[in-house]
Amino acid sequence: MFKSKLKFCFANIMGFTIFFICLLYSRFVFADVEIYKFPRNIGTLSFSGEILGRYEYRDWFDPKPGFDNQYGFFFKRTRLGLRFNSEKINAFVQGQYIHLFNLPEHSIAPPPYGPLGLGAVYYAHNKNQGESPYRVFLKSAYINFNNPFNIGISGKFGRFDYIDGLEVMTDNKKFNFLKKIRIRHRLISSMDWTAIGRSFDGGEISYDHRKFNILAGITHPTQGGFDVDAGDAIENIDLLYSTFTIKRSELIPDTELRLFYIYYDDDRHVTQRVDNTMLPVSEANITVHTLGFSSLGIYKLGTGEMDLLLWTALQFGDWYELDHKAYALAAEIGYQFNNIPLKPWLRGGYFISSGDSDPKDGDHETFYQLLPSSWAYARFPFYNAMNSKDLFGMLILKPTDNLVLRSDWHFLWLDESDDGLYSGSGATQERGNIFGYLYRPSMEKEYVGNLLDISATLNVSKNLNFTAYYGHAFGGDVMNKLFKGKSDADYFYIETLIQF
Repeated sequence: MFKSKLKFCFANIMGFTIFFICLLYSRFVFADVEIYKFPRNIGTLSFSGEILGRYEYRDWFDPKPGFDNQYGFFFKRTRLGLRFNSEKINAFVQGQYIHLFNLPEHSIAPPPYGPLGLGAVYYAHNKNQGESPYRVFLKSAYINFNNPFNIGISGKFGRFDYIDGLEVMTDNKKFNFLKKIRIRHRLISSMDWTAIGRSFDGGEISYDHRKFNILAGITHPTQGGFDVDAGDAIENIDLLYSTFTIKRSELIPDTELRLFYIYYDDDRHVTQRVDNTMLPVSEANITVHTLGFSSLGIYKLGTGEMDLLLWTALQFGDWYELDHKAYALAAEIGYQFNNIPLKPWLRGGYFISSGDSDPKDGDHETFYQLLPSSWAYARFPFYNAMNSKDLFGMLILKPTDNLVLRSDWHFLWLDESDDGLYSGSGATQERGNIFGYLYRPSMEKEYVGNLLDISATLNVSKNLNFTAYYGHAFGGDVMNKLFKGKSDADYFYIETLIQF
């Protein structure tokens, strides 16, 4: 039965691949397709789309023999959008169709193990639809006023994506690339790497000056991420974000500086409490204020370029009946050799986020990651940036202009052994027994283990790319104590994305 389903998944993704290659070599030009031009230069109406197919395979950590910790599944996602463009007003509407296949039905172990991998997480969110859930819903619907008064003020209102860290983009491709892989997604994300993603309902206003940018938004996140019922807003989460960005080279040469503040209030009707108290609850009662700073610079040094990154955040507020206070810090350095083959880019850094040292002292000190995309910093996402220490190295190679090879090695510890190992990317449901994060006890250990991975991304054209990824987790003391059957794990996926 498993082999037949595996063949079905491979057949689907191969079918997508062949279809995309045929399109690539046809005369069709991939771009936003203009379908109508309004008279008197009022504006244009255009059509766009995206098709993503991904096959994933996991050989997950095993609590003990007998659990279904080895499985593969497949999903295909289609997004179609209609855009109105004019000089001062833009509007966009996008629908999404998602269909998952072959989700594992018997991969959810009892506490403290929980779902054995993301396939099991998808299944836990969509049990009522079995192993092949699907849905059509509204992904985006917004209107954007683009500097209508010619004083630099713009506004966006409706349902849209927001990713923290990308408020300002530059004309330097390498600078933007580094922002995308090491700044964005840390605290707020559209979670587009998952099959479903999330959106935000509300509005944001920005002021853009030659030297700086100010942006502020008030929103509710939607359901999604792993839940196919992603068309509904989570109205019991209030999210306010604001940023002040000093643009690259305006204060310090070749450096961008950014300050941010985020307000997060959560009183969803969820019965799971994710912390080391293990206390029963009937609903969430969380208010978190986050103040932060980031700096990013790329500087010429010798025959190559050096990059420096600093990101930090402080939190305070209320966590149920406890006082919340926490912190996180990331410091990274890299160097790219531009005059030798493959242009090797070596990077390394250290990340630490606070954990809770005592579940009975009246304080909650575990850094709360809000609504991120954990995959961006844990590409094999069995952990996230809560109660975490991560010493990592990274190598990026470019054999050709359209092929990027990347390999990461992570050495992972818990910040506090009296806390636990967290995973997940935040709220996915308005109510129920799924909070959005998973908590596994530390078993009074600190060393989680190592993660070694490698990926290849081939941009066949500006609208078509392929990605393959493999990661292996070497379990340390925490995983050895928790997972008696097998404390190592493997993760592989291959995907094809077409955009037009």
